[in-house]
Amino acid sequence: MGSSVLGKYWGRFTDSLFLNKTSRSTDLDVILHIGAPKTGSSAIQRFCLNNRDQLLRAGYYYPRHSLDKNGVSGGHSLVGNLLREGRVRKANLYFRLMLLGARLQGKTLLLSSESFHRNARSFGPLLQGLNVRVVGWFRHPVEAFVSNYNQSVKRHFRTADISEMLDERFMKTGAANLNGRRLRQWADVVGDRCCTFLPYVKESKSGGSLQDEAIERVWLRVLGVDAGKAEGFVFDDKRVNRSYVEEALELKRLLNLVLSSEEGGLASRVDWALQDYSDSANDTGSSLGVYLKPDQVQRLNERFSRSNSILVRRFPSLKPILKQGDAYVLQAEVSKERALDLSLPLAHLQYLYPDDFRSLQSRVSDQVGHGSSPSGELLYLAGLLGVYSKG
Repeated sequence: MGSSVLGKYWGRFTDSLFLNKTSRSTDLDVILHIGAPKTGSSAIQRFCLNNRDQLLRAGYYYPRHSLDKNGVSGGHSLVGNLLREGRVRKANLYFRLMLLGARLQGKTLLLSSESFHRNARSFGPLLQGLNVRVVGWFRHPVEAFVSNYNQSVKRHFRTADISEMLDERFMKTGAANLNGRRLRQWADVVGDRCCTFLPYVKESKSGGSLQDEAIERVWLRVLGVDAGKAEGFVFDDKRVNRSYVEEALELKRLLNLVLSSEEGGLASRVDWALQDYSDSANDTGSSLGVYLKPDQVQRLNERFSRSNSILVRRFPSLKPILKQGDAYVLQAEVSKERALDLSLPLAHLQYLYPDDFRSLQSRVSDQVGHGSSPSGELLYLAGLLGVYSKG
């Protein structure tokens, strides 16, 4: 039997199951947690994996997925990745298999992945005929911009500093990650009433943050798990996949001068070491995690003032976001750029992966020795690693 015929009959079989709602513990077929990126998704995914049995008792089936050694995961990213690649049939089949697993247990399917965030339109056909709830967080564009910069250094081997990023093309275009367009696209697909969008603000040790409460507890409330039932859940205080602290971020930016995305092993171990350092560090820097001058913060606020207002008018739950812009300007005015001590994250890297540390020394030595005029940043990195030009 051909794969298209098999898919046709499989679709009819699963449709018959999904349309039978008599055994359901709720009236929802699926809840999709879509991110956005850097809004606590890894913490939510780790929490859900650690509490699959508790979630099942509460009426939710959360399929397994992998975690890396730092507790970081892409969640149920296979569906989103297949959609991004245009492999709609395979995405639909995998999605329906997970729905079937939930239906056979009389539960609501619970999925989480940031890969869903940018795939609203392609995800739409998979959701036809289903009762859906879409959950997402929105981060103020100033914070999201800094977070994007952090991620570009961590994952995409950026070597330029944050000031250069302010002047790049995406600041002059739609900047969908920052202006809320992707949340609006999801609402266009499933309807505003099927969306729960919440404000996210970077954790603050000084108090007053919208995110002072653990995001896992906020997540349970979204699912309708009251405080009494939440006591049966296991909460882990370990911070997961937080942004690099400022020293680790600057060290990674410099190491990107000799690292490449094409070499997974070494680059991954550097990331694991610096992530582990950041997750354990007491962050004494600015609450944004990167120093921005007052005029830079003001530029960001002005760039996204209109899109913030449009988003809040449509989703009043996000109104607290509007107050954050002025707070960031005031913070920048009283903050001072500080000298960063990169020796501690570097020592952590050397302790965890001594062979990789020596490999980095060798690479920097080769570039400094063979380069006709090595850059000042490369020479600075050479000094940090104890490598000096023979010339």
